[in-house]
Amino acid sequence: MEKDELLFFKTNGYKRFFQELRKKWESYGKFLGKIKIKNLSSDERKAIGSFLGRYIGESEIELRCREVEEALARSKFKNISLYQLLEKYFNEKITTKKEKKEFEEKRKKESLKKILKILESENILDEKIEFILNKIEKNYNYEIEEVLLNSLRAIDYLGKSKNKIKLAMLANKITTNPHYFDKGGIGGSCLIQCLSILEGKEVPNDRESLIELYFKNGIEGDTISSFTVAFGIRLFGELGEHLAYREFIKNREAYLISLNNLKNIIKAEGVSKKIYILENQMLFSYLCEYFRDEEVSLICTSGQFKTASLYLIDLLCKEENELYYSGDFDGEGIEMAQRIIKRGNGKIKLWRFSKEDYLESISKNTLSEISLKKLEKIDLEELKETVEIMKEIKKSGYQESITENLIHDIKIL
Repeated sequence: MEKDELLFFKTNGYKRFFQELRKKWESYGKFLGKIKIKNLSSDERKAIGSFLGRYIGESEIELRCREVEEALARSKFKNISLYQLLEKYFNEKITTKKEKKEFEEKRKKESLKKILKILESENILDEKIEFILNKIEKNYNYEIEEVLLNSLRAIDYLGKSKNKIKLAMLANKITTNPHYFDKGGIGGSCLIQCLSILEGKEVPNDRESLIELYFKNGIEGDTISSFTVAFGIRLFGELGEHLAYREFIKNREAYLISLNNLKNIIKAEGVSKKIYILENQMLFSYLCEYFRDEEVSLICTSGQFKTASLYLIDLLCKEENELYYSGDFDGEGIEMAQRIIKRGNGKIKLWRFSKEDYLESISKNTLSEISLKKLEKIDLEELKETVEIMKEIKKSGYQESITENLIHDIKIL
């Protein structure tokens, strides 16, 4: 078929006609059954009718593929098959879905094999890297081969480095492009996914969770705005106790600890073995003043957990400390309580979260639908009784209302 002869079909009247034929071939590898075209335009009726050799007046047409092939055999294009005509019309090879899948699978295996060979040659193929590759194999896209390689190189570098590194410096070290692993780009997304696989967690969907993922794996993200506040908590680096925080303790003052401050801290302990964690800043400040002249250890998470709070709590859980957590009685507060108790793996205890404590702390504020939905997801056994009464009463409760009970506990625990 000459190029000028193909112009016969290069009109809008044949566009959907050939698209439907293509779908048939891609699905079955042959022209089976019928094609159906709705809401025919006048151009389409005229064009298809001209090809079939009959008048089409209706607005919808249903044609057997066999009928199309017979019409082609009667036309001036009878020397080519319908499949050949289809390829010439689209100017490309038309493959079936099965063929495409087989091709993609072949390319994927070849790409993964190539990656393994490169990693072996660079001496960075270990159990950790193999674990990631095994996890992503099923959904791997060979088009990001180089991106995956660089992400794995970065993970290998992080595993061998003793010091934390800023994300831009890591990117520059691996690729000479400091923005290669920026969040939102394909390189950043791939690295985050690989790190999440290593941690056995879902890809972070909020900023603080991402900072935590980075920090845990040796990457400094935003280490300034992530902070916690403490009172009576000793911090230790490689050379011993951190002198600045020792002075705060000596002066009986509360102090802010950023994630940047924590990056070189290897140990934490309280001036008291019992450490009390509070969600509320005002209550924390009040207790700091109340127990100013006593050996009391307090932490304030200031609402939602920041990475700095979680990292400090993790350090405390590694030592011979007893940790107690107190928060508000609403969906968010109970959700946070469950999260921190599970994270502590037995080292953190609920503090004043009983049904009685809730009843004493009840406010006039009605729990929102969002809060109630969060309560539905609570499965920690120690919280179930409290959650049930909260769902029944549907009012929030606040720590401030049980301040005297909290003070009493600190005195006698």
